[in-house]
Amino acid sequence: MLSTIPGESSHGRMVRSSEYHRLTGILQELADGRGSVSAITGDPGTGKTRLLTALSEEAKRRGLVVLRAGCGGTNAADMPYQAFIEALGGWRGTKPVVLHPSAARLVARLTEGYGADVQGANWSKYGGDRCRFYAGMRRMLAEVLATEAHRGVLLLLDDFHSADQGSLDLVETLLDWPVEEPLAVVLAHRPRQSPLRMHALLERGAETGALRKVELDALSLPQSATLLDIPLRAPELRELHRRSEGIPLYLTALAAAETSVSEAPAWQRISARLLAETEQLADRDREVLAAAAVLGDHFVTDTVAQAAGIPFGLTCDSVTALVQHDLIRTAEDGTLVFRHPLLRQCVYETMDACERSVAHRRALDCLSRRGEPPLELVRHVEGAGSEMKPADAVILAAAAEEALHRERVRDAGRWLAMAMRLSRRGGSGDVAERIRLPVARALAAEGRLASVREVRRETLLTVPADAHGERAAAVAWFATVETLLGNPEEARSLVTGEVHRLRGLDGGSPTDALLGIQHALARALRGLTLLPGELDAVLRGAAADPRAHGGALALRGLVEALSGGDRVRAAATLSECARAVDATQDEGLGLGPERLGVLGWGEALIGRHSAAAGHLERAVAAARGANDVHLLPILLTGLALVRCRLGGVASAHELAGEAQSVAAATGAAEHAGLARVLSAASGALLRIPDVGGITSEIDDLCSPEVWWRPLIALLLADAAAVKGDLAVAQDLVLAGGGGATLPTMIPCMAAHAYEVFAAAAVHGVDCSEEWAERAAAVAADLPAERAYALMASGHARADLPAEALRDYETAFELFAEAGMVCEQMRALLAAAPHAARTGQGPRALRMLDNAERLGRRHGVVAMCEEARRRRRELGRDGVGVLAGGTAALGELTQREREIARLAGEGLKTRDIAVQLQISPRTVGVHLTRIYAKLNVGSRAALARFMAQVA
Repeated sequence: MLSTIPGESSHGRMVRSSEYHRLTGILQELADGRGSVSAITGDPGTGKTRLLTALSEEAKRRGLVVLRAGCGGTNAADMPYQAFIEALGGWRGTKPVVLHPSAARLVARLTEGYGADVQGANWSKYGGDRCRFYAGMRRMLAEVLATEAHRGVLLLLDDFHSADQGSLDLVETLLDWPVEEPLAVVLAHRPRQSPLRMHALLERGAETGALRKVELDALSLPQSATLLDIPLRAPELRELHRRSEGIPLYLTALAAAETSVSEAPAWQRISARLLAETEQLADRDREVLAAAAVLGDHFVTDTVAQAAGIPFGLTCDSVTALVQHDLIRTAEDGTLVFRHPLLRQCVYETMDACERSVAHRRALDCLSRRGEPPLELVRHVEGAGSEMKPADAVILAAAAEEALHRERVRDAGRWLAMAMRLSRRGGSGDVAERIRLPVARALAAEGRLASVREVRRETLLTVPADAHGERAAAVAWFATVETLLGNPEEARSLVTGEVHRLRGLDGGSPTDALLGIQHALARALRGLTLLPGELDAVLRGAAADPRAHGGALALRGLVEALSGGDRVRAAATLSECARAVDATQDEGLGLGPERLGVLGWGEALIGRHSAAAGHLERAVAAARGANDVHLLPILLTGLALVRCRLGGVASAHELAGEAQSVAAATGAAEHAGLARVLSAASGALLRIPDVGGITSEIDDLCSPEVWWRPLIALLLADAAAVKGDLAVAQDLVLAGGGGATLPTMIPCMAAHAYEVFAAAAVHGVDCSEEWAERAAAVAADLPAERAYALMASGHARADLPAEALRDYETAFELFAEAGMVCEQMRALLAAAPHAARTGQGPRALRMLDNAERLGRRHGVVAMCEEARRRRRELGRDGVGVLAGGTAALGELTQREREIARLAGEGLKTRDIAVQLQISPRTVGVHLTRIYAKLNVGSRAALARFMAQVA
């Protein structure tokens, strides 16, 4: 807010500094015994009054007499010399409660003029000469100044545009015939509201040098920044400056209203001040002003007349009066506008509610006859309130459609709901049928659930009860939105109610089975696991309707993949579903994207990544085509997952980023967490820094109820492993799997989880043999699971290079069968050192070349870097000769050399810990540092290094 010293902001920084310093020059002139007349001009709110206040305080500080008055008021026209009488009435004598004697004489002299015609019709009582009266007043004033105010008098007259004629005559006298004593008169006025005589008088005074003019323009952008104490480059500054038009009053009101949601609207903060300007208006002028506020930012006189219900001629007279009061102005295009939008809003919001509704109805009828477009009419439909008519539903529906095209989704949803409600009550038919679903989809895309629910309510009240297919489709769609945007119980209630209604019909309805399938599909995509009883109920219902067959198979396949049952059976179920889905088009209750999405996710879990990619791509295309944005986050993350597994890491990173943005826009928190993790995992492979700050706390990313929680743990673990943080990777899997026995891990991912444990054990974190055995025990007869079990076995056989090499090579072949390119590279990188240890140096180098070639082809930067590092470790001939070994040992601490020696002798981590009397965790930390200093990548490489430098 502006401070009470208008040359400064509330933070002590000068805003009107140049104008303020010009005015303070008056005070120096007074000290030198010279008087003057000055005028501060500016529009309302530019800071004239505050400049007068600053000048007054500075004058008092210098010991000057300060007299101040404001002009105008309800009886200003009947009170000649009111400004001077009020100012002199503030001049106190030695006792503050007593008027100064000289001032009292002046007031008495001026008061004699109350009954006089100040225009000059009757001046006989003053000697018959108007000039003689003002000459006498000037002489008295000069005598008082000469005897009573040795240091000068500062006379401040605010709002002088409303001054009475007598006060204006006195100022003219002082301009034409200045007193020789130190009197400084400062006027503040609004030029647009000043009478022509005042304009002429001030212009003449400025031309002759008798008057000093100080004009207050709108603030510049830097001045606005200073006033608000915000940086010049602040993004909100330019918008505040534009909306306020640089007027300090409006600028500070707008800024204060935006600082907190609890603050009152900007118009309320200044309503008292703005409405005070309308108190002197005639009743008819106020009615015209209110009607203009109803019409909006731009209006013309004949429309105002019809909105106000006042004859055109009388409206013209009122418009002229309002222009003279500077409440409304003429725009460049010839239309009329309010002086400022906040003034219009203030007038509008303080209108009587009934009068406002009537004015809107009149304006709507008038503008409709003129053929104005729906977006021009709709605000009057909304404002009509109780005056609204059923026929207005057509305008609302047309406005909603146009708003949707202009991406004004919130407006479209509000107008659509009003149109449906109005047409239903008036029995005029469903005027919004064509745009109902497009608007609802757009609302869902922005996460506006409250608006979606309003449209849903009106939809279900509008669609006939016997239109079973149409109602079921609507219920299915709205239930899916509720489920995926975080309200599964609301969706369950909606579906259950409609199913009960359908089953209560004579003979029932097959549509209830499709509803059940749709709801179950949506729950699965939301991350909610179907219990066996729920799945059985859905499958029994689907058996009666062939249209539900594909969806039922997709659900059963996903549940089997997620459960601890036979994953081979899950693969068979998903194969059957794929055949059914691939042979049909996406039809029915919108089951296409949901059914394809569940199928694709099921296939991804069991390692059928190529098939999953095809179905998820089809699902994404269907969701985009229907603008079902609420489905996109889970579909895009599924597609990102399989693309990453297939080697399209850059594409996966891009898809994960899009999924994260859409999830954030729709408010789908669970999907946003999964997308963030996929973005981090793919970014690690691309060596993109995790600027989003992915946390290792899984609870921050997803709730315990979602079925993909273990997947999140594995993806984060993979990202940590790529960065070399194997201990962190193990901790993540332990958290996501519920402990070392992985009680909460998805069964088809258990082999992968144990492989992470085994890989960490190779680097001294724990025993690898146990994890390899567990991986082999849980792996199903599916390529991906068998490959992970073999990788774990290879890690455990670090001291048996021939056997480890066979494990890694077989894993490579199985990963290739599953189409998992990144895992193929991992297998090659793991196998190469063991090939070197068995005397197959050239073969080891070829493996690293192949890994790097795959990495370059698919843009996997991390794998390329790791292949090059291991090639340097093996040397040119691939036999593992490490140059400078003795020097490298010198970089180790005493404790690190002890651990390196024992590890080189083949001791396990726990054995080293017992021998050195330290914890296994400490041994693991030291081993990690040793690997970095010696540039080796595994315990086997460390053993070779120690043997060669011994």
